[in-house]
Amino acid sequence: MWLPLGEVGLHHAVVRRDRRAVALPPRHRLAGRATLTLADLADEPVVRPAVLTSAEAERFWLADPRPGGRPAPRGPVLPCVEDALLEVARGRGVWFAPQPLSAVIPLGGLRWVEVEDAEPFDLAVVWTDRAPQALVGRLVAEVRSVLGEGRRVRVA
Repeated sequence: MWLPLGEVGLHHAVVRRDRRAVALPPRHRLAGRATLTLADLADEPVVRPAVLTSAEAERFWLADPRPGGRPAPRGPVLPCVEDALLEVARGRGVWFAPQPLSAVIPLGGLRWVEVEDAEPFDLAVVWTDRAPQALVGRLVAEVRSVLGEGRRVRVA
């Protein structure tokens, strides 16, 4: 999962840090840019799937507040990621996401642009108190090995 989770009773180990990107409809006025800033996107409503676990997570995914302390404009909340991206394709808002998602969700010709001044996302392995610690440790090490991240990232 990408952090933050909020207070949902899960432990985590960060396995990778991902830059933040924004999904834009192909004809959006900013779609031709190589990179964007949060100030460029200050007035854009943000659509989001109804999968966020806390108010903290929602604020993070929305990049709220924006530079200058203005609240991020909220767009519709949709049942799943695919629905949120369809709304973006229809021009009803933008969507912030970890940059690797642009490779696995190339829906409808959306334009994915890096947001250079936005805080990155931390990808983490998560588990409950009931998970066997030896197996969790092994899983985290294997995931880091596959991702090529070594042991340099924190466990909480």
